[in-house]
Amino acid sequence: MISSAVDSWIALDQTMESRDKRFGMETAEQDGWQAPNPGVLKINLDAFPTSPNHRGLSAVICDYKEELATVACTMEYGTWDAEISKVAAACFGLQVVVLLGLQDAILETDSKLTVQALKNRSYKATYSSSFIKDCHALSNSLSSISYSFVRRTCDKVTHKTANFAFMVGKLRSG
Repeated sequence: MISSAVDSWIALDQTMESRDKRFGMETAEQDGWQAPNPGVLKINLDAFPTSPNHRGLSAVICDYKEELATVACTMEYGTWDAEISKVAAACFGLQVVVLLGLQDAILETDSKLTVQALKNRSYKATYSSSFIKDCHALSNSLSSISYSFVRRTCDKVTHKTANFAFMVGKLRSG
């Protein structure tokens, strides 16, 4: 089963690289990501609509040396739109941070609306507000937390990881 998941990951990675080259995106990811300060970890988040009823959520955690610290992904049942999915990914990322016992973090996403919602502590009567409230509750256990926006071209690995959650979910269920 593990070798099948690895093979699926390699095939997915090759397909996405080929697509990126076709559309001239292969170097765009270098334009905006910046390493965090020493002692702070950066968590890049993404969500991917894996099927009409499921969303892949991912968190890629890197340190100030730009080295990968942790990668986490999950496939969740949900028919959420893109923005709600991004907020769900933020909640998932914070759960990973708290479970790992990390204290200082920067959450980064390619959704300006998600960043604004996380920075703003007033809640609207929307479905995403429950995820935002959960994010704020989780962030209370951290020493410091900040939220930032990054262009979509800077979260290629996170996007692939969210898609990978779907591949693993299919292997488990099939």
